Amino acid sequence: MNQPQLLTLGILILATVFGLLRCILRQRRAPMSKLRFAFLLIAQPALAALLYLGLYPPPTAVTADTLTVFTAEAPVSTPAKGLRIALPEAPPAVQAQRFPDLASALRRFPNISRLHIVGQGLELRDLEAAKHRPLTFSPSAKPTGLIQLSAPRQVAIGNPFQVSGRVQGIAQGRVELLTPAQQRAAETRLTGNGAFTLSGGVKTAGLAVFQLRLFDAHNTLRETFPITLEVQAPPPLRILVLAGAPTPELKYLRRWALDAGATLHTRISAGDGLILGDAPLTLNIETLNRFDAALLDQRSLGTLSSNELRNLKQSVETGLGLLIRTESPLTAGERTRLRALGLAQPSGTWQAVGRGRITTVQASDTYKQVLAGKSSQHAQFWSHAFTAIARPGTQPEAPSIPAFIWPNVAAQLCGLATNAGVIAPNNTQVPLAIDPATGSRRCAAFWPTQPGWHQLKSGRTSTGFAVLNNETGVALRAQQRLDATQALVSASFPVQAKRLTQQNGSPWPWLALWLTLASAVWWLERRS
Repeated sequence: MNQPQLLTLGILILATVFGLLRCILRQRRAPMSKLRFAFLLIAQPALAALLYLGLYPPPTAVTADTLTVFTAEAPVSTPAKGLRIALPEAPPAVQAQRFPDLASALRRFPNISRLHIVGQGLELRDLEAAKHRPLTFSPSAKPTGLIQLSAPRQVAIGNPFQVSGRVQGIAQGRVELLTPAQQRAAETRLTGNGAFTLSGGVKTAGLAVFQLRLFDAHNTLRETFPITLEVQAPPPLRILVLAGAPTPELKYLRRWALDAGATLHTRISAGDGLILGDAPLTLNIETLNRFDAALLDQRSLGTLSSNELRNLKQSVETGLGLLIRTESPLTAGERTRLRALGLAQPSGTWQAVGRGRITTVQASDTYKQVLAGKSSQHAQFWSHAFTAIARPGTQPEAPSIPAFIWPNVAAQLCGLATNAGVIAPNNTQVPLAIDPATGSRRCAAFWPTQPGWHQLKSGRTSTGFAVLNNETGVALRAQQRLDATQALVSASFPVQAKRLTQQNGSPWPWLALWLTLASAVWWLERRS
């Protein structure tokens, strides 16, 4: 018996004594029939006992074969035999014992052999406790809204990025992507199964928040989800461009390089020995090693001397990326030169040559994308082309952070250095304890307590990430719970024989008896 029960019992005993004294004094002042007097005397302790049993119902024996676990959005009227517990996110009206997590309930009832989950499914904190038991799942209604989302957490300045996902329960809707300045960056209609893909771009380093907005068929805003990005300014790509003639491709390539922060050095042949572009460079090993990538067109490939070809191949072998832009089928002579550079078979995909990479790309009119208002697609094309073959950088590997994090939900951060920590929006520093069980992954659990931008300090790196509001992504979180719980259902383990255990009984029968007896006493006391 705990302290609240003892306090309640003491109060009820005092109330019973007071009620008995009151009945005796009343009998002396105004005598009543012996039967009526005896009933009122017996009713005083009976009322106290019934009220106590209503507040603290006695335990009843139930089979410990199945534990019914009520989670978020669980129907209140769900029939369930045996033990019933409710996790913190379960509706308040559910009649079941409350537990802070599933592990606590299983420690309280160690004889449980199977689980029956009701509602939207288990939270991340409860998945581990449910892994080694037979499981059945009665899911609630499917969530309506954004249920899948894929978006980058980091993006390099000037590079485009993609946001894709799926919407459930909203037919013929549309989604749009707003920039941090609340300008529409992209818009698209949902496909038949609710899928969508949007593209955007950033030109300024720092922390940026785009907004993904979901509208239904009546153009009513149904949901807004923030796309949080850490826009990084990596060391600019150093690109050497060799062209046989000036073309619109080069003009818009230079614009892309300016937006992406890349350094472009061009050498354009205008005929009759006239060279346009930047200051002339000699294509020796020392010069080529100053660049991360080189772009050649078919004309410039054909004009390279044997010495320049040899220097170019040696530079590729030490890490230089080489991109050959083609506008027409390659001639036999051009194929011979490509083989001399190490590209045995042009296939459109890069091939490793030593520590470098070389490939060909069909690109004769990508500038038309810019003229058609699709500059993000143009930027994406060239960004991916150069990123795939550019000289590898030497920056330390960034830690691994989950795509979406909410307050009071554990997030696993991996790839951490010793003494790593997180700085919260209020400048509170939270040290991270690396779990030895994670081995070389070097992971630690982080429990955010507030939304907003956080900074992860790990070794020489500082990585920004956002913690979302609890009101954000309700349907997405619900779908994650459904998917995670459904993934556990297929597990099959031996079922133990049924055993008996005890659980608090229902208070309603005792309270109903108390109310009936109290009504009878009230009627007798007021009867003349």
